Amino acid sequence: MGAAACSAHPDPALPGSTGAAPGPPAAASPSSTSPARAEETPAGSATAVAPDARQKVQAALEAVARSSPQPSREQVQAALSAAGFDAATVEVSASRTPTGLSVEAVEAGVLSGGQCVMAQIRSGNLELSLLPVLSNERCFIGNIDR
Repeated sequence: MGAAACSAHPDPALPGSTGAAPGPPAAASPSSTSPARAEETPAGSATAVAPDARQKVQAALEAVARSSPQPSREQVQAALSAAGFDAATVEVSASRTPTGLSVEAVEAGVLSGGQCVMAQIRSGNLELSLLPVLSNERCFIGNIDR
């Protein structure tokens, strides 16, 4: 490969090419929350589709993040169950690797009203976003143990 292949200049052969790195899609941009504060959601935004579910997930997982900055899968599942979510609508990532090490973040997806309320707890910080349901009618890709 020549130097031109690594250039940051636009490729005239690609329509709409600007040479700039693409940013994240607007719908996938997470709204940040910390255990101590919550963000308002403007009416008409993607997160307004399932506000009740989003608020319930946020409240349940903020409490988990405050009590355990690196919670286990079981703690996240228990908190979402206690918040009233049916186990069939909740998916939670593993909190330990196959070799027994702690993961850096635990993620959860809650299916609600044709949307997935996605959450991530990393070092006591909670991040939430609302994403479309996948074609398999789930929030996660791959095999999920419930």
